[in-house]
Amino acid sequence: MVLQFFEVLVKIRRALKADSKNIFDAQMRSIKEVCAKDYTPKQIAAWGGRRYDPDHWPKIIEKSYVWVIADRTNIFGLFSLLLPKANELAHITSLYIVPEALGNGFGKQFIKTAICGPVYLNWHSK
Repeated sequence: MVLQFFEVLVKIRRALKADSKNIFDAQMRSIKEVCAKDYTPKQIAAWGGRRYDPDHWPKIIEKSYVWVIADRTNIFGLFSLLLPKANELAHITSLYIVPEALGNGFGKQFIKTAICGPVYLNWHSK
């Protein structure tokens, strides 16, 4: 899906392992700039004060479904879905959007992707 955001064309696409640092940066910005109003400074420091681990997001991208809001160089948000094993429910494990991307319907598109994406992607093929 391609959307106009500011003067830049962005799309929601599957994350690549090469996106890992930009995913981390978007996640930390979302925690520190968006989530901060709902949590104490101590909670934000614990949650959003982590250092970048170059192995973290590649492992998640490999084991679950991760989508990003991206243009050619930037990540504006991310969403991850852990898909079930037999007789289990899928669940959202991450949904972060940077402040300047809020209010553009990306969260709604991520949820639609969570509902429709696994079926489209044949979720048991991982």
